[in-house]
Amino acid sequence: MKYVVELVGAAMVLIGLYGVVVPDGLVRFGRRFLGVGGVWAAFAIRALAAVAMWFAAPASATPTTFRVLAILFGVGAVMVPMIGTERLDRLVAWGAGLRSGVLRAISLAAGALGAFLLWSVLSG
Repeated sequence: MKYVVELVGAAMVLIGLYGVVVPDGLVRFGRRFLGVGGVWAAFAIRALAAVAMWFAAPASATPTTFRVLAILFGVGAVMVPMIGTERLDRLVAWGAGLRSGVLRAISLAAGALGAFLLWSVLSG
């Protein structure tokens, strides 16, 4: 599971960096998750990340933080299908309307979380 967390962390760093450099590209990326297939893809990615973080926690440098993040990712995974496609479409439309500076800040935060995941799992 450690390798899955490494992959998730690396993806978060790359997507975060992309959003910092090309905020409109982040919006285009988010629009790929519209529709029923996107909802289930988002669910699967979040659920896999949650399970991986939970089981990788003992081997990480920050096991308690990993478990808390695993729970948050798991709740997020369950919420995606509950939100549904219509609300998710509205959420993406709202995000598309944000200023590029706000999108960059969100991307930076996501990238930082990914970097934390990588650091913790590689240092543990």
